[in-house]
Amino acid sequence: MKAPIGYINDSKTKSIQIDSETSKAVKKAFELFAEGGRSFSEISLFLNRFNITRGWRSKNNKPLHINQIKKMLTNRFYIGILNYNGEYYQGSHKLFITKKLFDEVQKQVQRIEKPRQKGHDFAFRGLARCGECNCAITGEQHIKKYKNGTNQTFIYYRCTKKIKPCSQKYISEPELEGQVRKIVSDCALPQEWAGDWYIGSALSCAKIARAKNTDKDLVNLVKTVGSNFFLLNRQLQVQYNQGFAALCAPPPAQRNFSSSASKSLSVPRTGVEPVISGMKARCPRPLDERGNLAESDSA
Repeated sequence: MKAPIGYINDSKTKSIQIDSETSKAVKKAFELFAEGGRSFSEISLFLNRFNITRGWRSKNNKPLHINQIKKMLTNRFYIGILNYNGEYYQGSHKLFITKKLFDEVQKQVQRIEKPRQKGHDFAFRGLARCGECNCAITGEQHIKKYKNGTNQTFIYYRCTKKIKPCSQKYISEPELEGQVRKIVSDCALPQEWAGDWYIGSALSCAKIARAKNTDKDLVNLVKTVGSNFFLLNRQLQVQYNQGFAALCAPPPAQRNFSSSASKSLSVPRTGVEPVISGMKARCPRPLDERGNLAESDSA
């Protein structure tokens, strides 16, 4: 692992040690940024005064790029946490940045970054929680600039990781949207059942799942279809609400249920909704509060 700024790789002990010279400048940079009112560029220029440059291990004497500054200020290595292949571990290296100082810096980073997100409505933010640590899933917008002058916007959803270290990775909005549409589409009520059911939401599933640019309608409907949404390993998991579990069953179970519904579950009068009981569809089992599959009750 390459030592971050303020540390050096010790080839003899094969460990990472504090660099007595650069660590002082880095700590001061953290303190200045935590005070507020300073930009990433200003911190870059400050470090440049101490010969901490874009190529501080080479001959490139340009100031650190703002992305390098942001990476440094948000690197949890400075508070003892290692990131290895997307997973976090408690390190044994010595520290020169306190947890309190690091947390103050994160507040300032969020203050600077927040205006970039302002005005964007993330369609699926707040829909699910992380299946590993139970934190909220938030949305992020990133703009990639190309040499020809054009820009491209990418939207991702990820765990906020505010409770404890979490190994879950981000998922792109198109991928998450596709999974939401499938959940809705799987619960679509076959048209031939319409005479036995008075559920408008089920009849709308297929139409909204196929429609474009209807994220708001899609989110509202998927919350009707299910609850307790969890995102684990980039897969959206759902606990289907009563009635919709039968609709997402495989075709044989659907046919059996349709026949049963036409005989005993039809609504005798407007305003009374059929009660579904004694039916075990082969849908994903419900999740517990940690996002794990609940124990089967068939035993």
